Amino acid sequence: MSDAEVADEIWRVTGHRVSRGAIWKLRTGQTLHPTFELIEGLARALGVPTDWFSGKMDAAEARELEAQVILLAELRDNGVTSVHLHTMRDADPGTRSAIIKILELAARPPVSKPQEGGRDADA
Repeated sequence: MSDAEVADEIWRVTGHRVSRGAIWKLRTGQTLHPTFELIEGLARALGVPTDWFSGKMDAAEARELEAQVILLAELRDNGVTSVHLHTMRDADPGTRSAIIKILELAARPPVSKPQEGGRDADA
């Protein structure tokens, strides 16, 4: 996300205006002691706990959160939107199970069929 996008997201989720310059200064280390309001807004905008920024999270929690963030970025990069996720969440269990099965089948490598007599069937 750009600094402006982060600032806009903080405003959207908290109603607190933050300048993109404030985000840039925080990102580049020019702000050494940000206000709790900024950290809380940033945490809410990014969907992480405030401890993510303070180093107070234990290593296991940090690894799990990092894995979730990576997964969300991968979903986004592959075109999965919140609409898709809401649809999956709202689908009945049978439909959800069928979709998962289709995805599992699509992820499998193709199975090559043995050819008769070791020759290509089209030959």
